[in-house]
Amino acid sequence: MVKKLLLIFAVLTLLCSCKKENVIIQFDPMSNFPQTDVVEMDFDMTNGVSQGLELPAEDSVFEFTFTINNKDAKKYYYKIFYQNVSYAFDDNHPLSFENFYGSWQDTDIKFKPVKTQTVKDSFKIVGNPRNEKKYFGWEFPYQYNEADISEGFAKIKEDKQWYNSIVQKAKDNGVSVTEQMYKDLMYQMEANRNSQGDFNRRERRNPRTGNYEFMLVIAEEKALKQIPEYIQNIALTADSVFVNPFDWFLNKKGKNIKGVYTFVSSKQLKVRARYDTGKGVYINRAAYPYYDFRVYPDNPSVGNDDTLYKYAQFEEYYHNINTERNIKQIKKIADISGGDYTLEDYLKTLNNKNIITENIHPVITSLPGKNIRVTDNAIVLINPGNKSSANAVKENTGIKARIGFTYGKYIYKIKFPALLNKSGLWTGLTNAAWLIYQNPSSWNNRRTSAKGYVKENYNENETERIHDTHYSEIDIEMIKTSPFWPSQKSKQPAADAVRKNGKFVFAATNWDLADGDINYLKGHMLFNKTYNGKQFTYNRWNEHSRNLTSRTEISNDIFDLPYYYYVIEWKPREIIWYIGEDLDHLQVVGYMSDAFTSVPNNQMVPVITQEYHYSEYWPPVIFEQGLLPYPLNDIKGILYELTVE
Repeated sequence: MVKKLLLIFAVLTLLCSCKKENVIIQFDPMSNFPQTDVVEMDFDMTNGVSQGLELPAEDSVFEFTFTINNKDAKKYYYKIFYQNVSYAFDDNHPLSFENFYGSWQDTDIKFKPVKTQTVKDSFKIVGNPRNEKKYFGWEFPYQYNEADISEGFAKIKEDKQWYNSIVQKAKDNGVSVTEQMYKDLMYQMEANRNSQGDFNRRERRNPRTGNYEFMLVIAEEKALKQIPEYIQNIALTADSVFVNPFDWFLNKKGKNIKGVYTFVSSKQLKVRARYDTGKGVYINRAAYPYYDFRVYPDNPSVGNDDTLYKYAQFEEYYHNINTERNIKQIKKIADISGGDYTLEDYLKTLNNKNIITENIHPVITSLPGKNIRVTDNAIVLINPGNKSSANAVKENTGIKARIGFTYGKYIYKIKFPALLNKSGLWTGLTNAAWLIYQNPSSWNNRRTSAKGYVKENYNENETERIHDTHYSEIDIEMIKTSPFWPSQKSKQPAADAVRKNGKFVFAATNWDLADGDINYLKGHMLFNKTYNGKQFTYNRWNEHSRNLTSRTEISNDIFDLPYYYYVIEWKPREIIWYIGEDLDHLQVVGYMSDAFTSVPNNQMVPVITQEYHYSEYWPPVIFEQGLLPYPLNDIKGILYELTVE
């Protein structure tokens, strides 16, 4: 027994003698915020559009202090690192270099000498903390004006080859030469504005929301020489790949270097972003697809003055209308939302073989700003009603945020219009709260796919694959259709039963562009997965389909409430969709993971829309869009809050 105790003591002594003693006695990463172990902070979004976001707010810093035990009077050097941990790969994951981490803004500052036993220093969390050149560009530009467009038209006409190509393109697209010239000019001007420059456009890689951790690294003079340049200066790469310093010091070579000491503080920073609806809505000429651009004049919080250009955190969103599809629309106007046109009326129309229709497609506004209102710190979206059948339309409406993030828990507090009227008839609208890539330029490309993404365009049968793309989209779409996919014939209820059930479908979609690198089988076009005790059925139309979708049936009664919460939680390896009357009682209504879809990693912006979809987008068709009347009265939705946590 004594021998056994002596053996245990010897082993413990050996283990203790092998343990690297940490010379760091104390480390407070935010000593000027002493009140709590979790410092909670909202982004100051004021200059987020033009300058990006930083923590703390402009003209402030985080002060940090540490104390070391330097009884041997050695030369020590120090460096602080921060990292977002809410939306990050594990430190030892192969993609941890994608995490949002940084140190001092000037990445050329490596380790600083420790001159006193207790050190006080400061830092900020800023966008593009590695100072990556791909996010550099020209300084935030001024607005386009009529002189820019006139000058551009003149240059096109001087270049005969360019002009002749536009003439041919106009003919092919069935538009005027002026219209085509304008589209080409705006595309070229936007490309020039997003080309490489010498200014660090930090808003192109904003800090993430969620929690941040802080690591202090102390190195003896001899040990400092063993820390590679690409760790001392996080702007550098190893074999063209960035290396996460948290992984290198805590798991890799840095962990075992004698004379290197690390301290990860238990004190964290928790960050939230709250978009300010009261700052108005900007009308972006570059986004408007038509040459005839006239802003609605009597709406002071919605427009294109310089103040809105610089500070409005939303802009009007314009849908891409697929004019190659037509809706066979009945020539009737009715208060469909109010119930003046009923389910019974619809069924009579459906069975009328002699019904007269006209070919139409949905439209966007001809007068930007007319159908958006800012009131009481909320934004009202209007699908306009129609007074005359001579010029009746089904008009889409929407807004898009102008400050983007990578990942986050997006919480939309919205009063959407009801999708079904009191008789159970679909109004024809699709309510949507979604995310879309912030910019189509290469600085905003998502992760390279070795086997390729299916190229994004209007061609639904596209099979061409490309390795790099900016395109990303995560959707909530609420429509009236069957909760089952057409191939689920054994479960498919009769169309009449679906029409009368008082429910709509919540569709959760990730546009993974059929990424060839994801782990799914060709036969996995319809499959089930369970998350949090709930089973979801996923549909991909074929191996080249660019999106993956699940459907969940929800009661139309939620639209009777003053507002409802719609949530997209976008993480590096999974996406979770929720809805609920309050944030404490959210229910999961969609789930996807990187086990069977490609989760985007570029910067995206939130969008809210109310749009008229083609019925065939959501088979099996329950209601024909064209057999639903033009709306008589305005249909309104209200965005109250948009928060990212």
